[in-house]
Amino acid sequence: MKLLIADDSLIIRNSLKKLIAAVVESDSVFEAVNVLDTIRKVKDVKPDVLILDLMMPGGSGFDVMKTVREQDYKIIVIALTNFATELNRKKAEEEAVDFFLDKSNEFSRVIEICNNLKNKKLPMEKV
Repeated sequence: MKLLIADDSLIIRNSLKKLIAAVVESDSVFEAVNVLDTIRKVKDVKPDVLILDLMMPGGSGFDVMKTVREQDYKIIVIALTNFATELNRKKAEEEAVDFFLDKSNEFSRVIEICNNLKNKKLPMEKV
């Protein structure tokens, strides 16, 4: 399973890599730091899972989602944000985000979701 972590925070990217190390091989984890970098890596890497911050330099995670869905990439998208407002949640649903998680209290759910995806335990409860 290939995974792309798109977040402008090095601390968040490193924390996520440590969290998912038990689930995903380290050479299958890629990183992006802004919107353009994320879109380019989605095209190049073709990840199975995209962990996507909503607020990044150069735009938003929603800009990434439009490109992902317009290009019809088959990617499971986990939005992981500090801005888990109802408005953002609704917009995430409209953009076909698979999981919408609040960084402040649902960070560890990423490991559960990745583990379920790896073991093909679907369908999962989407948020």
